[in-house]
Amino acid sequence: MNMIVDYLKGLGYSVDVDFYGYINTWGKWYAGKVKEFHSYKQYNGTKQITRERYTLGMAKKGCEDWANKLLSEKVTISTDSQEEVDEILERNNFWLNGNQLVEETFALGTGAFVEYKAGDFPVIDYIIAPMIFPLRWKKGEIIDCAFASVLETGTQKQFYINIHVKEGSKYRIENKIIIANNDGTFKEGELPKNVMPTLYSDVKLFQIIKPNLVNNIELGCPMGISVFANAIDEMKTIDLIYDSYRNEFSLGKKRIFVKSGALNVNLESGDAVPVFDENDVEFYALPDEDGTEMIKESKFDIRAEQHDTGLQTNLNLFGKKIGFGDNGYKWEKGQVKTATETISDNSEMFRNIQKHEVILEPALIGLVDAIMYLRTGKIYTGNTSINFDDSIIEDMAEVKRQALIEYNAGLIDKVEYMVRVYKLNENEALKKIEEMEQRKPKEVTYEV
Repeated sequence: MNMIVDYLKGLGYSVDVDFYGYINTWGKWYAGKVKEFHSYKQYNGTKQITRERYTLGMAKKGCEDWANKLLSEKVTISTDSQEEVDEILERNNFWLNGNQLVEETFALGTGAFVEYKAGDFPVIDYIIAPMIFPLRWKKGEIIDCAFASVLETGTQKQFYINIHVKEGSKYRIENKIIIANNDGTFKEGELPKNVMPTLYSDVKLFQIIKPNLVNNIELGCPMGISVFANAIDEMKTIDLIYDSYRNEFSLGKKRIFVKSGALNVNLESGDAVPVFDENDVEFYALPDEDGTEMIKESKFDIRAEQHDTGLQTNLNLFGKKIGFGDNGYKWEKGQVKTATETISDNSEMFRNIQKHEVILEPALIGLVDAIMYLRTGKIYTGNTSINFDDSIIEDMAEVKRQALIEYNAGLIDKVEYMVRVYKLNENEALKKIEEMEQRKPKEVTYEV
């Protein structure tokens, strides 16, 4: 990354690199193991040994769940040129790559769709935070930006750099190749024959996405923050409890205290060697004292219930911090599960999903405008809408309550009530009402 920053600065651009240290930290938590936390020392009575702390990997779990709620196969893009757009998205494997980009974006804070033309066909690149370099922005919106990707060629590392600069109503796009030298320096390389060094576009050919959260780490920075940026303490506590839980079962069978005199003697060399492996924490060496046992065994009960309670409490805190509400996760039968009731009843999650869609929706519409411009060479004037299928996470208790109030007040009829509450279309609702009427007991009349 330093090489890319130096290159951009050499071109006269100003790049703030301080924030990328946070991105690096979030990347470690997303990967699952953070050396500074998950690797630790433990004293066994004779020496410090290195231990590895277990992890539940909640950083990745949280980002996966957000991606599946925001950009899954249930999301649809509707536009006037539907067949063309669907073809381009399918050839770019958009629904898979887009879902993965949202997951990585929520982990690292920022992501981008970048469009270009390969031959006669639009191509979508999916760029993550470490390779996004804002050059100019206003009120949080990135106006000019550079994007980089790594090209491995033999023993030399090459970077493809794509720079978008707005000039009036158009965008100037510069394509660069830089090659890393063995001494840490770099040089410009030749672009492929089909790639122009500079071109112009009437539309923006990149869209920035990020969690809709205020960057409280560096106010004014246009880069987003990880969805778990303010939940690292909760993740540490979760892993501390989980590690203790695992070790409880590992060490709960017995603990053996051994006097340092309990040694075997190597008959050939005369050296004294421990009868236990010094890396085995089941054994703990004690100093020699007269009147004490050479080997003493200790047992204790496994505190499963206390660990279960502690894990659930901190999973609640973590779920709250990343926007899923108080009961976003459940610790059940030794594994973390996404609580199913949050899908319909957790209005806090519903509000946060809609909040994140505020950023994702215009980005997807901008992506359609970009790929259609690349396809036709003209500014796309078709209508585009995004259906995030929020019905799967609506607060149904509130929907039912409001529908009943309006029905009793005569503001809606039975058909509209069925459509809202049971998610039927109008014909299905009419059929349902007809069936209900037919099942009603018929009134019996008597002639006098």
